[in-house]
Amino acid sequence: MAAFGVGAGIVGVIGLTIQITQVVVQFGLEWKNAPAEAKRFSRELRNLKTVLSETRTNFLDDPTFKEAFQDRKSILLSEHGPNAATATDPKLSIESCKAELEKVLDELKKRHEGRRISWEKLKGFFLAKSTQDSMDHLRRYCQALNDMFSMDALTLGVNIHTEVREARREQKEWHNDEENRRILTWISTLSFEEKQTDILSKRYPGTGEWLLDQDEFQSWRNGVRDVPSVLWCPGIIGAGKSVMTSIVIEHLQRFFTADNVSISYIYCDYKDRESQTTINLISSLVRQVVLLLGEMPEELRDLYTEHRKGQSSLSLEELSRLLSSLSNHFGRSFIVVDALDEHFDNKDEKNAGRMALLDVLLNLPQYRYQNSNISRGYRLFFTSRENGLIEERLEGCVRLDIRAADSDIESYLRSRICNPTEFRFAKEVQNDANLGNLIVSRLVEKARGIVRNLRKALESLPTRLDETYDEAMTRIKAQVEDHRELALSALSWISNANRPLHIDELRHALAVSPGDPSLNKQALVDQKDIISVSAGLITLDAQSSTIRLAHFSVEEYFGSRKQILFPDVDSQIAKTCLTYLSFDTFENGRCSSAVEYEARLEVNCLLAYAARNWVHHAYRAKEHTVEDLALGFLRNSHRVACSDQVMRMPDYIGTERFEFRDGLLVPRQVSGVHLAARFGLVSIIERLIEDGAEVDSKDSQGQTPLSYAAKDGRETIVKLLVDRGDVVADSKDEFGRTPLSHAAQEGHERVVKLLMDVKDMEVDSKDDIGRTPLSHAAMMGHERVVKLLMDVEHVEVDSKDDFGRTPLSHAAQGGHERVVKLLMDVKDMEVDSEDEDGQTPLSFAAMGGYEMVVKLLVDVEGVEGGHERVVKLLVDVEDVKVNSKDDLGRTPLSHAAQGGHERVVKLLVDVEDVEVDSEDQFGRTPLSHAAMMGHERVVKLLMDVENVEVDSEDEDGQTPLLYAIAGGHKTVVKLLEEALKLSR
Repeated sequence: MAAFGVGAGIVGVIGLTIQITQVVVQFGLEWKNAPAEAKRFSRELRNLKTVLSETRTNFLDDPTFKEAFQDRKSILLSEHGPNAATATDPKLSIESCKAELEKVLDELKKRHEGRRISWEKLKGFFLAKSTQDSMDHLRRYCQALNDMFSMDALTLGVNIHTEVREARREQKEWHNDEENRRILTWISTLSFEEKQTDILSKRYPGTGEWLLDQDEFQSWRNGVRDVPSVLWCPGIIGAGKSVMTSIVIEHLQRFFTADNVSISYIYCDYKDRESQTTINLISSLVRQVVLLLGEMPEELRDLYTEHRKGQSSLSLEELSRLLSSLSNHFGRSFIVVDALDEHFDNKDEKNAGRMALLDVLLNLPQYRYQNSNISRGYRLFFTSRENGLIEERLEGCVRLDIRAADSDIESYLRSRICNPTEFRFAKEVQNDANLGNLIVSRLVEKARGIVRNLRKALESLPTRLDETYDEAMTRIKAQVEDHRELALSALSWISNANRPLHIDELRHALAVSPGDPSLNKQALVDQKDIISVSAGLITLDAQSSTIRLAHFSVEEYFGSRKQILFPDVDSQIAKTCLTYLSFDTFENGRCSSAVEYEARLEVNCLLAYAARNWVHHAYRAKEHTVEDLALGFLRNSHRVACSDQVMRMPDYIGTERFEFRDGLLVPRQVSGVHLAARFGLVSIIERLIEDGAEVDSKDSQGQTPLSYAAKDGRETIVKLLVDRGDVVADSKDEFGRTPLSHAAQEGHERVVKLLMDVKDMEVDSKDDIGRTPLSHAAMMGHERVVKLLMDVEHVEVDSKDDFGRTPLSHAAQGGHERVVKLLMDVKDMEVDSEDEDGQTPLSFAAMGGYEMVVKLLVDVEGVEGGHERVVKLLVDVEDVKVNSKDDLGRTPLSHAAQGGHERVVKLLVDVEDVEVDSEDQFGRTPLSHAAMMGHERVVKLLMDVENVEVDSEDEDGQTPLLYAIAGGHKTVVKLLEEALKLSR
């Protein structure tokens, strides 16, 4: 039989089914009267016709079906399609089916032969074996087609499902990556990688090994039993502490390459106070540890969400808790801090002074191996100069003094004195070994552990650093005038700038003359010229292109001689900044896109520094010396808009973040009066007002100059403005905030008092989320402001905001013990009020691990012997529900256990009637939460409570042991397994 196309075959079969049906009608018979056997045959014919018609119309002839299987295998197309083989089973089946139907048709025609025929006479035909065989054949063929449809549908469905899942996975990964990037940027942009690379590159090969070989270092690194977790390496000026720090970091990274270990580090820099606040340095450590973790921890995602997707910043307490919890993800963790003595945080109100950073780090959980138990946490490495305060705080830690080893100095010297480009007597040394030995021995003796100035001639090595720098300044002043002026200008900028300068910032600064309308590009000095005229006092960081003084001791030298060497430097810098901000190019005002903004900063290199720092230099210079330039700048609204945008935005931001910050954080219509009020420039704001400036104008967010002054604590400006008759003292911005609200949040007590004394001032006004000035002050822990506001009649001390939180809730959440006590002393204070999530002040305090606040909120007896402070009972037990549950069913004990706050957990389990086994809405107990997070000490505390259910199951059947296993918390697993054995 000749092969034929499947499509044609199907058409033929369909035609035969129609003919058979019509032949019966031609007999004068109706199918509805047919016997059962005939009806069954008719149904089979109809089924075959339907299946074949659908196959042809919806599949074989439908281009969309073919497209769906363009890169996939279709059984139907491979067997029935136009490219199918000539002798496939389906083709043969169609031919066979066609032949069977032709036989049926012929047989029916023969039985008729022109005579009328009844269903009774045809009954035998339908019962005949040949007809039954034909029916079976039709059934099998229909079933085969249906199976092909099913297989193709299944294949297509699986493939589509796979593609959809893959697309979703890729989309999710992209989303996660994008969100991860946003979260990491939100945490910190402060990085020390370039600094590490740059300092390590200065290491002479083979030097520094002596420290790594010391028993003290190795015991600290290895976590030897009973060895303290803190290693302090003090050293004198110039001993090479920073290089040793870089060697330690690089050694730890290599030593623990294959282990689950985190190594994070910071380099403190006296000159970089602006960015190196305590909170910024801790943020950088958190970012580094998260990057090493390789995944975004849930607790960080939760914080990001709580802060409205990064609209507000993490507090120091939140960062400290986060850094603490991150150690649970690693077998051990290291934090390395260089030049601790150079850190002085004047922005940290709570922990003012250079001990702020140290206090935070020492309060982190520390990796210990004691009594056969290992506690996860951090091992800390510090370098610093000798410092009494640091030594006192680090009492009991391991101390290992840094000094340049004689072997290191000797290696360094021998490589240099034989090099003609490094030492002018190199040829003589090469010809006389004894001379080389003499030079090396004498210099090693003179160095006394200081690696510096080793290239100087033998006998001219000064014995005091000041003499060295005096000689350098003498050489600078002896240069030709152009070189002398360039060197002194560069040194004045570098030694007095508020932060380290990029080389291009300095080049632009040196090219500006007061009154210039634009940058004189012809005056830009080459960086090599700047360094060459500076007698070795300036160095350029190759990685970051930051130009700085050669050492911290040089900073101190210039700092002690500022009035002698650079008496009017702040005035000069302020004038340069104001001239730069007044350039004609900034007449366009603010930028409207990230691309335009970043391009502006790239071209105008000094813009960012000038916008953010001119006023600080003006303060130090005495305002009147720069008043005329400042007035000219502040009178120009376009240039003010440009400067204000730069002040409020980071340098490199990306389109999405730019649009977010520009829309939310950078208001329009900011006037010169706004800026003068913000900066507290009294004489300048008076002159602006005299010139007719609008004193009560609002920016695009509805804030007036009074709001700006109140927020920044500018008492004199606030008084000047409220004493006028044309300033609305309690005007509300678009967020419903008044000047009093801003002052209260920032803790400016004298400004708050000034505003409260204004006639008809609404002291208890609520903003758009229902928070009063008292709420804001309590949230930030400003005790004196809270007391001021509480003493005002009609102030609602326990008013609830839109989230149901009272001032007491906010104070407890922030751990502000003294404010909590103040508020709890108020008569009829609802100390157990619940917010919209069911959380009480006690829940917040327990969640944050604020032991003293928890003590205030619960009935706690003093411990005999005076080891803990006896707390006077401030509330009755029934006033505070120690077992209160939030909307997730979690009690204060659950929150404290989850956070690993051991002392708070101990306080709570000692409270009478506390439910230690309380289950949340998922069936999880405090023990489950502690085990899940790997908080070994908390787990042990809870297990020691009588009748605690160690193997309680949650709604998913998970026990504390299973959670500990899933989290890889081996010590907790061991604890729980032992407890379960004892209970059996």
